[in-house]
Amino acid sequence: MESQICPKAEKCPVLNKEAFADVKTLEYYKKNYCFTDDHTWVKCKRFITAQTLQMCPSFVMPDSCFSIDEILDRMENGEV
Repeated sequence: MESQICPKAEKCPVLNKEAFADVKTLEYYKKNYCFTDDHTWVKCKRFITAQTLQMCPSFVMPDSCFSIDEILDRMENGEV
């Protein structure tokens, strides 16, 4: 089966960072969230957040455990 690409991948700042701090983590994200054959990007917290809020703050990573309410709280408190 051919690998599929997350519909948000082209503009995702995490995926498109030129100098991602941890190359192994970036590769993990790509393999497990961005380029998959079973649409696992629907489990990506960045994808979920963008679908829900029409944007995603930079502190949210694909495997973040924050709820949408926690993300909103952090944004409102200026913790972005």
